[in-house]
Amino acid sequence: MSGIEMQPDEELDFRLIILLIFVVLCLGVLICVYNITRPRGISNAFNNAEGARQDMTEAEVRFEQITSAFNNDKNGIQNHRRARIGRGESSRAANSETVNQEVLQIKNVLAKLIAYLFGEKNQFNNKDKSN
Repeated sequence: MSGIEMQPDEELDFRLIILLIFVVLCLGVLICVYNITRPRGISNAFNNAEGARQDMTEAEVRFEQITSAFNNDKNGIQNHRRARIGRGESSRAANSETVNQEVLQIKNVLAKLIAYLFGEKNQFNNKDKSN
């Protein structure tokens, strides 16, 4: 337009890339925290009101947590003949300890990466000199 070409500032570009990487990592951490803390299971489900009918013959319902479920109000009818309703036996419940350990490892790696990117570079060079 005016004939003046702008030269890209390499330092600014590097900072922008680092900032974008940091934002993506923060979003990833927030997603992990949400998945860890969100309620799991069935809550306020399979409720009948005012004469409604529900047939769960031979159904299988398994979750880590079942709360406020399978309630009837005002002549509601539920048929649970040969239904298997319970908690446990899910891969998520069986592996919850392993998942928690993996999440802690991911958090530690992210914390070290953030510390490295923002100035604490000697943390990796000085391996526990206090001993």
